[in-house]
Amino acid sequence: MPIRRTALPPRAPVSERDRSLRRLQRRLLAHCGLRDLVVLYPVYALLFAEHGLSTAEISSLFVIWSLTSLLAEVPSGVWADAVSRRSALVTGPLLTGAGFALWVAAPSYPAFAAGFVLWGLGGALASGALEALVYEELARLDATDRYARLMGRSAAVATVATAAATAAAAPVFAAGGFQALGVASVAACLLCALGEPAGREGQPDPRVGVTRPNS
Repeated sequence: MPIRRTALPPRAPVSERDRSLRRLQRRLLAHCGLRDLVVLYPVYALLFAEHGLSTAEISSLFVIWSLTSLLAEVPSGVWADAVSRRSALVTGPLLTGAGFALWVAAPSYPAFAAGFVLWGLGGALASGALEALVYEELARLDATDRYARLMGRSAAVATVATAAATAAAAPVFAAGGFQALGVASVAACLLCALGEPAGREGQPDPRVGVTRPNS
């Protein structure tokens, strides 16, 4: 007895809006994952101690980092709003990566301090710019209801990336020491800069307060 096959209904075509939403999600998750996939994070205090820094000197580095982040927070936000949030998200990881490169290329207290200044500036540039840019992209696509879910997923990916970096730090160090850790961390920062979430950014539309694509 022949088996009757029920024809499946044709798949609905994927709209340009849905493709843009999926692309935004992929880029956002990649950006957040790479941002926290830094194998130097778990061991940089060991790097400082390895090169003779005292506990007081290491503590002073964290003070420099905190002060830089605090003092740069408002000016960097104004710059990102006035110039380009996309540029801020590209420049931030580049500055952070430059700081990590300085640590392993010329390990000394001045280099560590300069690296923390660069890291603080990079973090301040990206602070708030990511959330604002994602919201604007969603507003452009009339999908702001997805904002909370999308940012929640990005936070989860960042947490997993941090855990992966922590687990990978020991084997990477065993394979190539602090130099290998530095190279891997700088590479993650470069890839993060290349993978900023929005493929484009338009001009502010004063009527709705969101980004409107350039024509």
